[in-house]
Amino acid sequence: MQRTELEELIKNGEGTGLEFKQDDLSTDKVAKTIVAMANRQGGFILLGVDDRGNICGLKRKRAEEWVMEISREVVKPSIIVDYYEVFFGDFKVGAIKVPLGIDKPYYIEENKRKTYYVRAGSTNREATREELRRLYQASGVLHYDECGLLVSSPNDLDYSRLHKYFLDSRQIEIGGLDEEETLHILINTGILSEEDGKRVCTVGGILLFGKEPAYIFPSAEVVFVAFAGKSVADEILDRKILKGTLASNVDDICKNVYVNLPIPESIEGIKQKRYWPITEKALREGVVNALIHRDYTISGASVRIFLFTDRLEIRSPGMPPNSVTVEKMKIGIRVHRNPLLVDVMEKLHYVQKAGLGIPMIFSEMRSLNVEPEIRIEEEETILSIPLARKDG
Repeated sequence: MQRTELEELIKNGEGTGLEFKQDDLSTDKVAKTIVAMANRQGGFILLGVDDRGNICGLKRKRAEEWVMEISREVVKPSIIVDYYEVFFGDFKVGAIKVPLGIDKPYYIEENKRKTYYVRAGSTNREATREELRRLYQASGVLHYDECGLLVSSPNDLDYSRLHKYFLDSRQIEIGGLDEEETLHILINTGILSEEDGKRVCTVGGILLFGKEPAYIFPSAEVVFVAFAGKSVADEILDRKILKGTLASNVDDICKNVYVNLPIPESIEGIKQKRYWPITEKALREGVVNALIHRDYTISGASVRIFLFTDRLEIRSPGMPPNSVTVEKMKIGIRVHRNPLLVDVMEKLHYVQKAGLGIPMIFSEMRSLNVEPEIRIEEEETILSIPLARKDG
């Protein structure tokens, strides 16, 4: 690390990915910060800098060995960090670079208890139950769509939808089975689970086949808003809150988008021709991706579809899981956060081929001479699709 890089870090001040530590710090404090940063997006810990960003110097001897021992022996699972030392005249600053953890969730043992930490601004705090569940999901150990909803029961499922799905997609006729056999099949396929001695619907079961999905699981709601301009401050032309199953929500969103699209027309010969500013494939795939790959552990958040006069924005709660980056998404690399949703929606013909959705969207829109964009903001993944103009 160069001195100029370190000066720039200090200038930016403490935050989610940067923490200053003076020389009188304990092993536990450094371990907690490494754990919290690894459980988020990584970052830097600067040793020998006070809370105001003043360089006070690192005097600890053999600091690198000490840091490496913490990352190997105190942090669980062990993690490989980078360590640099930079001199400012007579003062030395140690910089610990914490990577994005690939073995989440990380923890330390305190009083024979595993304690998991996350970053909250520039501080570390113990993870809540919901945050811990999300960390396990990010590691691939837990798939939230297969978790049971204790407030539900098998009666919350729409069995007419289930009968059609099993007959069409699995060639299984469950309509003629007795109740116990039917429930057994639903448990084995992840639509039901057994929790605390009772049979309940899974998150995926409710999202896919619930009678009233949003009533049982509020995060099932999808919000559609059409604006009269290019920002959310502009007049609202149309607003819908969709509370159906994933499949019905996809269909309804696409209908609402097409009803509200600004579509230029021209006369060619004796025929009137419409220029669609977004292809049906790109629209449908973008909506499907948002619904099946969103992070459903984020409560109180909905997939939001915003139609502006110049673009369509599809906002999906949650950041890409594990080491998936925007660039990897563009070439079709995905980690399935919700494998049950992906599997069933593929059998229902809403997913053409897993992993190829994003590349297909880019290909479709490039054929109209526009370039989509994917960006990550806070806890949201946003696909922005510019609306094509008939003049190119």
